Amino acid sequence: MAQRLGGPGNGVAYGGVDSLVRGADDLGHPVGVVGHGVLQRLVRVRSVHGRARGPGPRGRWAGRAAATAAGLAAARRGTASGRGTGLHRPTRRGTHMRIGIIGAGHIGGTLARQFVRIGHDVVISNSRGPETLRELVAEVGGGARAVTAEEAVAFGQVVVVAIPYGRYRELPTGGLEGKVVVDTCNYYPERDGNDPELDSGVVTSSERIRDHLGDADLVKAFNAIFWENLRDRGRPKGDPDRLGIPLSGADEEAKAVVAGLIRDMGFDPVDAGFLRQGGRKHQPGTKVYGVELSADEIAALLRVADRTHPDTAARGGQTPAKPSRVPAP
Repeated sequence: MAQRLGGPGNGVAYGGVDSLVRGADDLGHPVGVVGHGVLQRLVRVRSVHGRARGPGPRGRWAGRAAATAAGLAAARRGTASGRGTGLHRPTRRGTHMRIGIIGAGHIGGTLARQFVRIGHDVVISNSRGPETLRELVAEVGGGARAVTAEEAVAFGQVVVVAIPYGRYRELPTGGLEGKVVVDTCNYYPERDGNDPELDSGVVTSSERIRDHLGDADLVKAFNAIFWENLRDRGRPKGDPDRLGIPLSGADEEAKAVVAGLIRDMGFDPVDAGFLRQGGRKHQPGTKVYGVELSADEIAALLRVADRTHPDTAARGGQTPAKPSRVPAP
């Protein structure tokens, strides 16, 4: 499939240029409602990658967080059709979530509009300063505010990174512990400059961003679908035209949060696996990049990628989980 900078992935825009040249390379991401349990999982209940976690949720929240992780793991072991044990998403509609967006181009601007529309509290930032976003914030309405990138991180329970990959080193590195970071970035050598390690596949762009950010629970998502489809192609559950969206990451609870967002906005999440091998399977140049397919069709293509390019080195030599549609509750 021919690649174009106007396709999946985040665009030229981050700072002032992004708010003026909202365009050719940016995604638009309408995203839906998530609820109480999703918010509570941001207070961590277990240890991941050997890091000690903070105080866990109490009572029903602890059970819901555990059910979320167990449900997503079960979904990954299940069939692509989603039958059998499903993900019991710990959400309740109507719950407000605080979302910080870094990047005010097509991706960030559309996300802000959609998040506000469905009732979330949103702040948005760029690299030129809040004063350059007055027009965008006025258009978005709904109480959206323009802030600095550091303030977006501090505000958000979920932080969306919607900047060109080549500028990831400008992202704030503090205050992200225990938060879910959604990485929409794609590496385009013609835009971002050649990186031999990325070109050879030694590392992925998402791993680079994760390492830069430190303690964040990073999930790669929304990078393999054209922004126009994210804006226009959301469909009700069961609609035969409902599209799938792949996601990958190491933290099951963080992936459950993002899977809930994907589902609520009218798409079906497809778990591609851990960040390294999973992210490779839905980056530019792969068979699922830019396609308009159902979750079952995407899961099938990801399984073919597993057989063609097996990667068992990630996560201490563990064999990657089979790609699977994440069943709805």
